[in-house]
Amino acid sequence: MNQIEDLDAFLETRGTRKSGWLQVSTRSDGSPFGIPVNAVIGKEDGPTLVIEACIHGDETEGTLAALTILDELNPDELKGTVISIPVLNIRAYETGTRGNPDERYNYDMNRLFPGNPNGSISERFVYVYFNQIVKRADNIIALHGGGGLFYLKNRVMISNDPKSTELAKAMGPEWPLLHQSHHPGTLLVECEKEGIAGVIAELGGSSNRLPGPLRENVECFKRMIKNIMRHSGMISGSATYAKEWGVLKGVLKGTNVKCQYGGIIVPTDKCRIDAEVKEGDYIVSIVDLFGNELLKVLAPQDGIVLGVPASPVAYPGNNILTIVKIAKKIT
Repeated sequence: MNQIEDLDAFLETRGTRKSGWLQVSTRSDGSPFGIPVNAVIGKEDGPTLVIEACIHGDETEGTLAALTILDELNPDELKGTVISIPVLNIRAYETGTRGNPDERYNYDMNRLFPGNPNGSISERFVYVYFNQIVKRADNIIALHGGGGLFYLKNRVMISNDPKSTELAKAMGPEWPLLHQSHHPGTLLVECEKEGIAGVIAELGGSSNRLPGPLRENVECFKRMIKNIMRHSGMISGSATYAKEWGVLKGVLKGTNVKCQYGGIIVPTDKCRIDAEVKEGDYIVSIVDLFGNELLKVLAPQDGIVLGVPASPVAYPGNNILTIVKIAKKIT
């Protein structure tokens, strides 16, 4: 695949498809190391939409969506430009881990924005991505999932920027749950500073990637992307919307339930997506390898189970459940 020498020139010719590597640095063997960039450049002017996937290497549902959506777009009928990054964190993707296993200091790439041109390899990837790709976007959709930790139901992360909320509302009726994210160093926080409308769409996890469920999640992502494109006037057709949106209570960290002991997770019937729970409800237990119960994990608040364990193996300090509460509804 070709190396991209000049991204402006790469995206210049209207009515075309382009693919290439945007080099960031080199690997330890001296070979080029960069970001895979795919673009569909519409025949007519319009917004620039960036689709990002796999900033966490074990969250690969978005990779399939970011790739296959391009086959369904016709440059002659497209207004604007779609830039698709199917895998941002290449080393994490290669090893199936959340972060780059070669990193000693900066494991989670989505805590390193806006990056550093002279920093670690992950900081350099973020710097090139943010400054050369994100900053040219009108709208950006980052596709996430539960990876090896959770299986997650549809949830949208938004910033404080009203444009982020507007973009989230354009995602369609399958995405009615909104959660504000303020974590320093994340894509959304930096997009807000730059005035770029950004959202994070979370869905799926490694515990349910049989072909049928995986295909359903990929198609759900693609329906959402197309709905945003219709809303933005990039493709023909009418966008559809939820009747109302639930804004989830509290910061993101407050919705996750941590495991205090390592062991084997034994779920109850409350440990399922969409289960309604009350504070103190018994959700799972943790047992040792002799079957002795070490801990009962109880719901810390009333709410809805939005994330369940992707594996029966528990590690001390890891998040094992996501339980959310709707604070208010908006229209």
